[in-house]
Amino acid sequence: MKKKLNYQAFIDKFLNGEMEGEELQWFRGEMEVNPRLSEEVRLQQEVSEAIVDEDVMELRDQMSRLFDSDRRTIKEESGKRVSPTVVKLAAASMIAVLMAIASLFHFYGHNDATEDLFSMHYETYDGVMNVRSGDAHVDEIMTGAIMKYENGKFEEAASMFEDVLKADPGNVASRFYAGISHMETERYQKASGMLTEVIDHNDNLFVENARWYLGLCYLKMENPEKAREQFGSLAEGEGFYSDEAAKILDRLRENG
Repeated sequence: MKKKLNYQAFIDKFLNGEMEGEELQWFRGEMEVNPRLSEEVRLQQEVSEAIVDEDVMELRDQMSRLFDSDRRTIKEESGKRVSPTVVKLAAASMIAVLMAIASLFHFYGHNDATEDLFSMHYETYDGVMNVRSGDAHVDEIMTGAIMKYENGKFEEAASMFEDVLKADPGNVASRFYAGISHMETERYQKASGMLTEVIDHNDNLFVENARWYLGLCYLKMENPEKAREQFGSLAEGEGFYSDEAAKILDRLRENG
């Protein structure tokens, strides 16, 4: 499988302040000689700042509304002994705000971690092989689907691979490539179903690859527990993905 430089992972690290030393020096050098990269970094930084500002403003409005409600309640009780109910209401309001803040940071932190792992490790599968079925009609569709896949026309490729499966449900190669095509068109739920079926079939050449891409699917779908299952299985073996799977597992453990 060909390796290609994925700048998005480096952009994420740079904007999150996670780069240092030689890596930081290298990335700054890349931005100096690559105007498109420099512009992409600037745009993503502006978007991130806008999102944070919007979230802060929303939280501020929530807190203001809650405290206004508490003040009105306490004012109504002025001249009287403040009841335990009023005290509990104020405490509950504060807890709600704190929980909202904690949830916000947990969500964005978790989302960033899995998205970063996906971006760093995902590459389109290019070990394409055309497996003959013995049926001339099926083979013709399969050949056309592979051509669409190789030309990056994944929407059309996915549709044609599924046409193959209608005529030949046992065609594991078509099921695998359909799964990857769905990943390329960001249909991760559908992709995960296809790849799971390839793994469950077990007796085929695509099991290891399917497990790798299924793990990446789960990262994109924000399901780290299921991702750990796939990467754990790969890390225990001695296959092509074992080392990378072990690295992903370490990162998932670090992020809880």
